[in-house]
Amino acid sequence: MHKLFLLCTLLLMVQFVSSDCIAAEEINALEKMKGRVAYSDAPLSNSNGLLKEYRKHVVITASSTWSGWPCEKLIDEDLETSWFSAGRDSFAQGTDPWIEISLNRGETVRRISLLGNREPSWRYGYAVKIGKFEFIDKDGKVIASKVEEAANDAGDIDCVLKDPALGVFKIRFTSTGDEGTENPYGDIAIGEIQIE
Repeated sequence: MHKLFLLCTLLLMVQFVSSDCIAAEEINALEKMKGRVAYSDAPLSNSNGLLKEYRKHVVITASSTWSGWPCEKLIDEDLETSWFSAGRDSFAQGTDPWIEISLNRGETVRRISLLGNREPSWRYGYAVKIGKFEFIDKDGKVIASKVEEAANDAGDIDCVLKDPALGVFKIRFTSTGDEGTENPYGDIAIGEIQIE
């Protein structure tokens, strides 16, 4: 990864030096690229069977929403659309942003995957890096919980339960580590939710 970054940096510097100027903007752009060259476009593999079967009955809510990027984008099966929290609603900004999936019936859940933000215009600086999953029954009791970290730079987070959670009515995910200080708005984004 570092060799690829250095090669890209060298090529860009040669291009700029040959024109006898290296603008501060280009140097800043190179610094922002550092560590992001290996960004993964390959999402986690999850059959998403539960949402495919019951999508019409699922209700999604969130701690906040940025206008134009509602939480319904989390289940639209389009990797290039995302839910964005409102400005300054990120763990890095001192809040506890969450999303909640109401299944509206008791289900057996084995796995949930959150696919990170891949919005072409807002791709970097919005990822959730770690978070807590809570599996909730019809009485509002947490029957299982698990903390998971992102598997890649995109912020894909996979939560596989050792023993399936039975009678799950809701699943809540809360960010406990994110890039809320790496963008000018202090928000976060998640691309898709998949449940099996």
